[in-house]
Amino acid sequence: MAKRLAQSGIKVQYTLMTMLNFLITSVTKVFLSSTYILCNGAMVGPIGSSMIACLAHKNHIPVVAVCETYKFADRVNLD
Repeated sequence: MAKRLAQSGIKVQYTLMTMLNFLITSVTKVFLSSTYILCNGAMVGPIGSSMIACLAHKNHIPVVAVCETYKFADRVNLD
C-alpha cells in the first residue's frame, strides 16, 4: 500500500512501531488497516493498532481506518 501511495505522488513514511514515537511529529495523517468493522462502528485491527491510534490522538493527528466492504460484521464486541 505504501508503494502504491508513493507512486501516486503522496509522500509516505513507513516505519517500525519502535520508531513511531520519534517520527509522529512529522506525520500529517495515520492510516490503519482493519481486520473488520463491527456494526457499532468499532474497529478490530492488528496488534498495535490501538497504540498507534492513541499516540496519534495525543499529538492531534487524524487517524483513518481503511477496510474493505466485505469485512463489515453484524456483531458487537462488549469488551
